[in-house]
Amino acid sequence: MSSQNSLNTAIYTRLAGTAGTALTTLLEGGTATPSVFYQQAPDNATTPYVVWSYPSELDTNLIPHRMKDIVLRVEGITNTPALAGTIDKEIDALLNEEELTVSGWTNIWLRRENGYQLISTSETGERYYQNGADYRVNLTDG
Repeated sequence: MSSQNSLNTAIYTRLAGTAGTALTTLLEGGTATPSVFYQQAPDNATTPYVVWSYPSELDTNLIPHRMKDIVLRVEGITNTPALAGTIDKEIDALLNEEELTVSGWTNIWLRRENGYQLISTSETGERYYQNGADYRVNLTDG
């Protein structure tokens, strides 16, 4: 059984819901819509925004119940490095060592594993600053 749909709902709810007010006020328009995206922002999305994805998902098979070991990547993307860092700080406050409500699963671990800062330049010369981290998520269905 895949956990991704339920986890997507939990992540969006945490980042864009009432718990994430400090984060969403930093995003385009001061709201989660249209500024929190799964996998990739749409073409011509206005910064700043947040994107999350799953670089890795494993079944660990260490216990009699199904257990998922997931790497969740979450990043803020902006046109200024300072704001990207501030967004990353707010994401960290919402996710690191917090419990998610994941339908059909029990969240037993959610921790930040690393952090990164990247910069890319568009074809028109516009710079995009990305600050984010990988978070380890462990879920079990038992």
